[in-house]
Amino acid sequence: MMQFEDLSFMNILTRLLLLLLFVPAIMTGCGSSPGPDSISSHKPQSPGAALDCLRCHSPVNPSLDPLQTNGSDSAGKHIAHVTGGGFACTQCHFNYTSHATHMNGTMDPLDSAVVIVYFDSTNPTPPAQWDNSAATCSSLVCHGATNTLEWYGTGTSFSGCGSCHSSAVGTRRQITGSGGDFGWNPDNSSHHVTGSSDPNRDQCLVCHDQSEHIQGTVRLRNADAGASIAYDPADPSSLEPFCLSCHDANGANGNFSPFSDGSTLGVVPNTAGVKIKESWEKQYGHRRKGLTCLGDGTPGTGCHGNYNSGTGAGTINVHGSGNAGLLSNKLTLPILPWDTAWDESRYKLCLDCHNNYPSLHTISQLAGVADGGNYAQSAPFYTQWPYSVGFMVTGFRDYLSYTYDRQYNLHLYHLLDAMSGWSYRGDRFSDSIPTCVTCHNVHGVDGQYYYLWDEWNFSIVNSSGTEYGEVANGNFSGSHYPDFCAFNCHWDGNYRYPRSPFNEAKAVASDTSGSSGLASGDTVTIYFSDSTNGPVIDETNINTVLALSGGHSWIDGDKGGISGQLTAVWSSANGKTNNVLTITIFIVHPGIGDPTIAAGDTITFDLTTIKDTTSAGNPIRGSMTLRGDF
Repeated sequence: MMQFEDLSFMNILTRLLLLLLFVPAIMTGCGSSPGPDSISSHKPQSPGAALDCLRCHSPVNPSLDPLQTNGSDSAGKHIAHVTGGGFACTQCHFNYTSHATHMNGTMDPLDSAVVIVYFDSTNPTPPAQWDNSAATCSSLVCHGATNTLEWYGTGTSFSGCGSCHSSAVGTRRQITGSGGDFGWNPDNSSHHVTGSSDPNRDQCLVCHDQSEHIQGTVRLRNADAGASIAYDPADPSSLEPFCLSCHDANGANGNFSPFSDGSTLGVVPNTAGVKIKESWEKQYGHRRKGLTCLGDGTPGTGCHGNYNSGTGAGTINVHGSGNAGLLSNKLTLPILPWDTAWDESRYKLCLDCHNNYPSLHTISQLAGVADGGNYAQSAPFYTQWPYSVGFMVTGFRDYLSYTYDRQYNLHLYHLLDAMSGWSYRGDRFSDSIPTCVTCHNVHGVDGQYYYLWDEWNFSIVNSSGTEYGEVANGNFSGSHYPDFCAFNCHWDGNYRYPRSPFNEAKAVASDTSGSSGLASGDTVTIYFSDSTNGPVIDETNINTVLALSGGHSWIDGDKGGISGQLTAVWSSANGKTNNVLTITIFIVHPGIGDPTIAAGDTITFDLTTIKDTTSAGNPIRGSMTLRGDF
């Protein structure tokens, strides 16, 4: 049976009497003695929230309401900090209920016996001072040790986060202004909040949780769950949930423009922004190697933070950076085609980290070719190879080059001006040079092939004995992510490039005779990167099989009836078969009909005789420059 509240005359009279008894307590203090009506009995409503201060300090009684500035109508720092800054009462009135001067009925803060301000011990360095006689505070970390602040003055109210964060104080860096992290700092080209000015307070609060502000810990918001995330400087992974809560398929809990700065996640130039969480949780990637989102670029931390172009060092700061993508070390993006000089420092973020792992190839291995070898051929737009190695180790190579019969180390080729045409972040007009992240999804992939984008569906196929790297028949017009190529780069009808035979070779001349200049007994050694069929080579075919440039010859043209001739002997090394060919020069009468071979000659294969050992028997192709000397 429903029961109704007793509204009898006696009940109403009783309530009125109780209210009259309570009003003096509001006027003179809520009662400092223990009991159900004492403010000391009220507990925080939630972690980090203020005590139930509004039980007494409310608009019901303006003389106790701090947001009325005690009737002064001045700007009031309560308004600046509470209404403007969102600070909780306990930030400045820390543990106030334990102080005997609270609720003693004295309202004048100039009374030296009343201690109404007591700061959290994590705030002041050195200890903050509240001067009752002047109603000022000093030595606060948040305002600087030299500032004296007039609490009940008529100055302007809270003007945004820059009121405190526009200068460096103690160990806290400057956040806003020309030396800060955002658009007013000309050294920072990349920002979370875009634009040429600083973000406003509402934009700051998209990421920052201020429920326990100025307590020494940076707290951020999980965009999906709304939970507070405390940043531990000793553990950069503590911020990973924060990063991934925005960089997922639904953006900031369904909001793809959380900062109202004109930037939108999921569209150019921020197309990848909504794919990062999905990639990061895939089977292969940096996360599986113990990395996290943020860091200073060293192993065990992360790749995003802040790049300082002056020092070349990284720190954890995701407000702004001197490099694209808020990276913690240098990765130049984009590289414009007219910037043609090789510069390894463009790739410091990737290389500095990978050089710490002996199991991974270095840049010299990935981009190197044998000096004078089969792949080091002069060709249009391909005139520099900054690294010389014994033989190439990368499988990313091309022996046909489509319209040219020559070899390329495709890692090097892509990192040089020859391969301009990549559209950085969907900008079809950037026409930039590809870089590491053009082809490699460093966040994570499901395919095991070299961290190439899953969308490419990269595979290795074999056709008629020739091995190919094959990618999906995608749209390479720069219209969708990640295929930001400006033209069809891998096209032979199947979007693939040939990658075998791996036939780099180099030739070295040696003065094995001990005589000055070319002499009988001197040698030319040709080293092959893989096994060959080891065919017979002698004076009857050598000028054809290994043709020399400039009409030069291997053979002595005047032997005077002597039956001897040059020799070409195959040997095996490094687990390969017939991969070293040693040719010994034969000269009968020095100065008469001598061979004309010379250091610097180009040696060209005949595309028929020397072959690899695959079932197809692919011929060794191309040419090499004779290095060394006789």
